[in-house]
Amino acid sequence: MAVVELQRGREGPVLSGHPWIFSGAVRKVRGSPSAGEAVAMESSSGRPLGWGFFNPQANIRVRVFSRDPEQPPEPAAVAARLRAAIAYRHDFLRLPERSQAYRLIHSEGDGLSGLVVDRFGDVLSLQVHAAAWEARLEALLDELQAALQPRALLSSEDARARKLEGLPRRRGLLRGSLPEGPVGLELDGLPLELDFSQIQKTGLYLDQRENWGHLGAILQDRKGRLLDACCHHGGFGLAALRAGWEVAFLDQSEAALACVGRSAERLQGRFQLIQEDVFDALRARADKGERFDALVLDPPRLARTPQKARKALGAYRELNQQAFRLLEPGGLCLTFSCTGHVQWQDFERVVARAASEAGRGLRVMRRLGAAADHPYHPSCPETVYLKGLMLHVT
Repeated sequence: MAVVELQRGREGPVLSGHPWIFSGAVRKVRGSPSAGEAVAMESSSGRPLGWGFFNPQANIRVRVFSRDPEQPPEPAAVAARLRAAIAYRHDFLRLPERSQAYRLIHSEGDGLSGLVVDRFGDVLSLQVHAAAWEARLEALLDELQAALQPRALLSSEDARARKLEGLPRRRGLLRGSLPEGPVGLELDGLPLELDFSQIQKTGLYLDQRENWGHLGAILQDRKGRLLDACCHHGGFGLAALRAGWEVAFLDQSEAALACVGRSAERLQGRFQLIQEDVFDALRARADKGERFDALVLDPPRLARTPQKARKALGAYRELNQQAFRLLEPGGLCLTFSCTGHVQWQDFERVVARAASEAGRGLRVMRRLGAAADHPYHPSCPETVYLKGLMLHVT
């Protein structure tokens, strides 16, 4: 049994529930554990701290599995943790009753750090971003196959995340067979399409699913025109279309807009598809005096490292300034950041500054975050990446 001994005074985060031990917190390693191997954790005084998975190549040197010294990550314990994550979605949230797509396993939020699984009908899309799960991949696939009987298990890993763990890039089919062409899925009554041959991340941005509902509820019994900027597969715009609004879907991806168009046609409302860069599109339309009654701004992640967070804040400021120029007085704006290295207070600060520079007033109606199938542990705020504001713009 290999043992990881922490530096003096560095056990606090582990005891409070933080799922990571960084390399700088490790005093020494007794034994020669390989990447992904289970290790016992100890304080500098020899106090047992539980069990985790070791990776000598990663800055996250240990991913904590259990703070119980009597609960090593044996196969049965891992399988039980996975089944508990599924039960949370199926028995507690009851997601299969209203959605064909949802997050099944959410990494640290489910005590399975470095593993993400999304369900899209009878296809499971996996991101394996830790050596622990790479070493146990076949056992994980067996467990998922037994629990859900999917027609396909698909690898949709982020190449950069795997590189940080010393893992080779891998995307594509793991087991089974994928459906050919776009697949229609219903999420809380919204028709969305997904083409598994052209997916980004795991497929759809399921973290926004509940926010689509928030938007649809507030637009109900009103009429107007909405711009869904960086629409991806169009969840926000489709919610507005279902509420009777005219919608302009804006995205740079031709494939995403093609899926959006087919979904929108099923709702039989008035819409248009705009394939342009979001920075250019917002600025050009604001300069021409075009106006919308509501606007959603949900750009992709703008910084992958803490060093680039300041540049990302500048981009958020520019995007929001142009968005506010496009809104009619009294309009509604939902604006988001999915950049984990951008903090809440900084995001709110640049949004406020953007409104001031655009000569607009703001009321913050509510903060918005990821859906309940994307849980997080309060000891690990680093994993709270999605930050959104619902704004009344005057």
